[in-house]
Amino acid sequence: MRYTDRTAVIEVALAALAVWALYLSVPISMGGIGLSWDSVNHHIYLGWSAEHVRFGQDYMATGLQSYQYPYLYWPIYRMAMSGASGLQAGAVLATLAALHAPAAWLVCRALVDERSLYGASMRVGGTVLGAIAPVVMKALEVTSNDLIASVPVVWAYAVALGALGDRAQPRTTRSGLRAACAGALTGAAVAGKLSNAPLVLLLPLVYVFQSGSRGDRLRLVCYFCASAGAFFMLLYGYWGWQLWQHFGNPFYPFGDSLFELLRRPGGSPP
Repeated sequence: MRYTDRTAVIEVALAALAVWALYLSVPISMGGIGLSWDSVNHHIYLGWSAEHVRFGQDYMATGLQSYQYPYLYWPIYRMAMSGASGLQAGAVLATLAALHAPAAWLVCRALVDERSLYGASMRVGGTVLGAIAPVVMKALEVTSNDLIASVPVVWAYAVALGALGDRAQPRTTRSGLRAACAGALTGAAVAGKLSNAPLVLLLPLVYVFQSGSRGDRLRLVCYFCASAGAFFMLLYGYWGWQLWQHFGNPFYPFGDSLFELLRRPGGSPP
């Protein structure tokens, strides 16, 4: 089979449609997703606080979960308020989760670049196998934001691993833009869910081990880190500022003992 750009488009489309169909099958087979304890306790509340700021009105209304980054829960809140059925809500959340599928295919292509029917089957198969991991399929039954928050993580890896294709020309503008794009996705992933940070901690090593001079590799790492920091501040900044205003800790309740020391005169314990 002659492998062309059109073939690649067809291949990634098939992989994405397969993942989407698999994800949709979960809420369909269940007759829709229901409201779990976490949904009732804090998922819908977080979506509400994303739309209507609750600082100064509620204090720990849903426990420490009240201060999670709320904006990824806004779709759940909106659907609940609009009277969407469990099937409709499940379909929307499954569709949002499936946005990672093209990125997963790109990761597979970075690992298996053979342009043949065998290579295509490995890439599509790898994309589907990654999508149907038990922990992923189980998450489709509930309203948690884990799968939506994972989308920029997978895209960050896809873009960063694409840097392996720039070995021959590490100085190109394309390499710098790709590093900055991977950094932006990384910053967005960590802003959406702080626990994503360990998952992307080693991504700059892609540029460290790329071919080229030490200066070229350092430049790409700087592009990546600067973009990651900027996009994290852009997306997390408003929520972090509100937490800082009320608790003196932009990551409250995480690390509050450290920020307590910083808030004391001289930075020392009493």
